[in-house]
Amino acid sequence: MNKTPSFYCRRPNASLFATLVLWCFCPKIMIASDDSRIVQLIKQLASEKYSVREYATEELIDLGPKTISLLVKNWQNCDSPECRMRILKVLQSVIPKIDFKENSDEIQLLKELRDSSHSSLAKLAKNFVGATPEPELAKLLQTAINKVVSDTERTIPMSNELWNKIANSSAFQVVRRPPIRNQNRNSHWRTINDKDAHQEILMYRIRWFNGSWSSWMLPGVNDQHHKLDRQHWNCFYDHHHEYVQIMTKIGDRTKRSDYLRQIKK
Repeated sequence: MNKTPSFYCRRPNASLFATLVLWCFCPKIMIASDDSRIVQLIKQLASEKYSVREYATEELIDLGPKTISLLVKNWQNCDSPECRMRILKVLQSVIPKIDFKENSDEIQLLKELRDSSHSSLAKLAKNFVGATPEPELAKLLQTAINKVVSDTERTIPMSNELWNKIANSSAFQVVRRPPIRNQNRNSHWRTINDKDAHQEILMYRIRWFNGSWSSWMLPGVNDQHHKLDRQHWNCFYDHHHEYVQIMTKIGDRTKRSDYLRQIKK
């Protein structure tokens, strides 16, 4: 008598059945949490095998910004220079992927790193959120700018003390340039009329044709031409000029509005 093939008579594997049920109804049980996976990958950065270290590095980079807090947390636990080097490599790759928003968790973490005692992490953080504004300089700037904003002064009162602190601050760079038309033929500066443009410029001044310098002007506040419907930085096109560039930045963007908000705190 013909027997039914044995593979038709086998009972379903109970463990396999349970696995399928869990996979369908409890995926969180089947898949390790992101945090535990990230921690495991960080441990593999110190592996003796090069292939394992490379795999862990690439996986962490693929996981993106959600790895940042755990990478930083595990920085001190890495006794291996190789592990620390790879953590820095991952951070350099994932930080630019952050959706930078004011007061986001990532921004706050980077600001804490910037002011930390870990020189490598602090240097990396400064590349994305800029240098720490000095308290004395921030106070002097706030006082001077408030006078203009409140119409107490028509121009920014630039004292020697304030100027010296700006010139020596890592949060700013003083840039003096010849007329833009001498460098290129585009008419950008001649036609621009947007007070929110060029957020990297905190303040500027113009050297007139008679050799004298204008007072310092804050874009969108006290730089409107008294006769023409335009800002004075249109004169960058055909005048020598000088401006204070903000080195503090949010991600890859430097924002005047963010800095002015920051020094008011």
